[in-house]
Amino acid sequence: MKKHFEKIYEDVLQGLQDDISKKWIGIPMIALKMIECWLLADQDAYQNYFGLRPEKALLPKRPELIWGEKKEPKSDYPKNVMTRVLKQYHKEPGREVFIEIAKATQIRVLLEKCPISFSKFYEDFERLLLAET
Repeated sequence: MKKHFEKIYEDVLQGLQDDISKKWIGIPMIALKMIECWLLADQDAYQNYFGLRPEKALLPKRPELIWGEKKEPKSDYPKNVMTRVLKQYHKEPGREVFIEIAKATQIRVLLEKCPISFSKFYEDFERLLLAET
């Protein structure tokens, strides 16, 4: 799984390097499987946004590694897990909810729970910021 991620990362990075003008700098932002995995990492984010922690069993311990059958609502397919988590708050998955969860999510939790893909994005972003100063 990590090798597959690294291959995709390298392909995207190469594409950015090939296509970017000297005026614009970019870094790959690639979730290992899908962005919902990152949004499932921090139970405190749900507490902060909704005022109530999600049922503990609903959030995976290693969110970037979950996977399941897309068409099976009870599977660990990340979008299905997100739907089940949000259902307890009477919310549907969508951009607005995702933005608020992301804003409430602690970076240290993402680094701990999504060490393959989020950590790489964080390292790249940090390097970009340091290069700009």
